[in-house]
Amino acid sequence: MLRHIRNTQLHLNGVFSPHDDKDVQISYREVVYHFEVGKPFNNAIWKLAASLADDLLDSMLRVVKFTAVSNLERIGDPKKTT
Repeated sequence: MLRHIRNTQLHLNGVFSPHDDKDVQISYREVVYHFEVGKPFNNAIWKLAASLADDLLDSMLRVVKFTAVSNLERIGDPKKTT
């Protein structure tokens, strides 16, 4: 959902235009969102974005509070070799 919204709203001027030229339906919080090729996606975008942001923050907090993660002394940068 986040990927489709980002690509549609930020990169494609609000018009859904996937590489495979196929419509997409995504269910989120018991609502089905339709992304139709060549059509704008305007399904209460700001309310949906706020809801997604809340869920994303909740997910991130769950990860960092998870004992296996919170007990780590540090998490190294995988791009650094030293």
